[in-house]
Amino acid sequence: MIDEDNQPDTSEEIMGDRGRYINPRLFDLDRPRGILSKTDREYLVGNREYEHKQSELNRKQEIRKRIKNGLQDFELLENYLDVDQREKVFEDFDEDELDHYVTSLISYLYKSSEGDAEWLKENVRTGVFRGIATNEKGAMLGDIKSVSVDINIEYEPDVAQIYKKFTQSNEEPLTPEEIGLLVRHGKLSEADIEELDRSDPMETPVKLERMMEMRKQMIKESDEMELIEEDLQDKNNRE
Repeated sequence: MIDEDNQPDTSEEIMGDRGRYINPRLFDLDRPRGILSKTDREYLVGNREYEHKQSELNRKQEIRKRIKNGLQDFELLENYLDVDQREKVFEDFDEDELDHYVTSLISYLYKSSEGDAEWLKENVRTGVFRGIATNEKGAMLGDIKSVSVDINIEYEPDVAQIYKKFTQSNEEPLTPEEIGLLVRHGKLSEADIEELDRSDPMETPVKLERMMEMRKQMIKESDEMELIEEDLQDKNNRE
């Protein structure tokens, strides 16, 4: 059952709920069926709600089944779809659009593996190897020595934790990298930066020094803008 009162009016409203860009074309819910049916799409974007819990559970189950069978169909597409037909599919997309969809697919697979980067890496490696090493009929084309794929994930340090260390610790000094991180996230005032300049006996790296100077300038310009706005407000009040 469609809830007319609560459904989003535009694709922009739906995209705003997700907090990231989604191609507006995807919200043409009457597109020909792919893995998802029209009803599946309406449910996923919030245009369809169910009065009965069991009806919603049935919809979720149907979507899972379609995804599973869609993934299985790629085995058939890889081995039996004619080359010219495969090429025509990709000709229908511009490069940026295609990149976006492939990225979404990889992201979905990564999330579905519960963040197992090694699993994803190995499957990408095997897939690329098979794509290079076999012809359209599955026969080996020649000797491929190896295919390498690297996925290196580096997480940004916890800004809140570093700021807590800065405000509460009198013993452990911040590293230049930690200072730079706080500067980039606007966590340090001009007074904080000047105090760090005076207290840190180590030579400040040139790049960090530039960042700190830029932060000082931003603070100064912000203060000047506030003074100008206050002067204009006073002038308007007098008039």
